[in-house]
Amino acid sequence: MINKDLVSIAMTTYNGERFLQQQLDSIINQTYSNVEIIIVDDYSTDQTKEILVKFQKEYAYCVKVYFNRFNLGLVKNFEKAIGYCNGNYIALADQDDVWRVEKIEKLVSLIGNKSLIYSDVSLIDNEGKTFRKSRASTYGINNKSGLSFCDLVFKNYVIGCSALFKKDMIRYILPIPENSAFHDWWIATVASKESGIEYCNEPLVGYRQHENNQYGDKNKSFFKKISSYIYKNDEKTYEYEWKKKRLETMRNNSLFTKTDRENIDMAIKYYESFLKSKFLFYYWYLTIKYFRLISTKNKI
Repeated sequence: MINKDLVSIAMTTYNGERFLQQQLDSIINQTYSNVEIIIVDDYSTDQTKEILVKFQKEYAYCVKVYFNRFNLGLVKNFEKAIGYCNGNYIALADQDDVWRVEKIEKLVSLIGNKSLIYSDVSLIDNEGKTFRKSRASTYGINNKSGLSFCDLVFKNYVIGCSALFKKDMIRYILPIPENSAFHDWWIATVASKESGIEYCNEPLVGYRQHENNQYGDKNKSFFKKISSYIYKNDEKTYEYEWKKKRLETMRNNSLFTKTDRENIDMAIKYYESFLKSKFLFYYWYLTIKYFRLISTKNKI
């Protein structure tokens, strides 16, 4: 069977020599054969360039590699990679994960008339061994189809490495707004305003957790996570400051309606409450969680 639709895989790299080859192998061995692999390296100083040059020579029929002359940063580098894509569908790839070989085939078959589809992911360690089969079930994440704009301004459900979106989204998502904390968050919010979002509950990516990945979930117990959130919240503060700035940038975007802007304002106030008074925020947050839990139990 010949696959009709070209899928572009937009990958970015930066000093990724440690895990890069394993990821490249998982991408080139996809069961969906009609792909182009676009890789933009963000001025790496390790052996990443040599690995990519060899990979491009070996698979010249479907691989194009571009080398930046200076460092752009993760978001702008993904913007550049997406801009080079020619496929009817575009999938985003990080340099240190491992894809299941049927990932592209499944996402293309399930996207239907939606603008974007994303999947669950498993969590893998430095050795590539799975220590959590499902990120969603491990952390109680309510991944679902039909995520609304309001859902997404409060939480980024869509991890870029698990997503595939249609080419016509490019005209809306590029350029990615300045001060965007996460490119995948921006793409997901835009998709929610277009033809919507589909979800595949299979973990189609081994999402690697290690000391150097930019965004990720660490292998912590519940109580360690609570302790980290309450007493060691520097990372959370940084994340919420970025989200607040990013939402402020989004607010005047012509893609969004008056109701969208009201939701953005609510989210900004939510993040401000954390930044102004963290203990009050956590008291409020845990109280809401408690009453939701009690309400759910009463309905059973």
